Amino acid sequence: MSYLKLDQNQNQEATATKLVEAPTLDHVKTLVSSIEQTDEVSKRDCALIAFLLLSGMRDLAVATLPLGCFDRQNLVIHQDPKKGVKTKRRKTIHSRLLPFDNELVQTVLDWYDFLVNVKGFKETDPLFPQTNLVQSSNGYSFEVQGLKPAFWKTASPIRGILLGDPDRPG
Repeated sequence: MSYLKLDQNQNQEATATKLVEAPTLDHVKTLVSSIEQTDEVSKRDCALIAFLLLSGMRDLAVATLPLGCFDRQNLVIHQDPKKGVKTKRRKTIHSRLLPFDNELVQTVLDWYDFLVNVKGFKETDPLFPQTNLVQSSNGYSFEVQGLKPAFWKTASPIRGILLGDPDRPG
């Protein structure tokens, strides 16, 4: 059966990583500014995109990040698994929002203020809450009615937002 095994060079070639294209800062800024912030969901989506770029956090950690883990004043993020943040290997991580673009930072801060001051969210509520889906009046479909203070179970809705999936329930 040794003839079915790859030699070291073939194995190295087969498992080599490939360079993945990443969006530029200009692409992200164009994307955020192209979203009309007419409702809670679009405001959340803009803030989420900005937060992901400025923090560099993993999507599942962002999906499970409570408001209390974000220090608005110092732009510090406490990724604490004891508070429900799902980090890789349950590590506690202290990171920062990198303020290399003031518009994107302001988008995140405005979102935080909206949740605390307008929606009345508490420290244990999610920084990026689920979309509230309710059954429509005809009873055959669902429609979006703002946001609900619930954490996403997976990072799939975040990936849908980043991919611009119009059919996402997120």
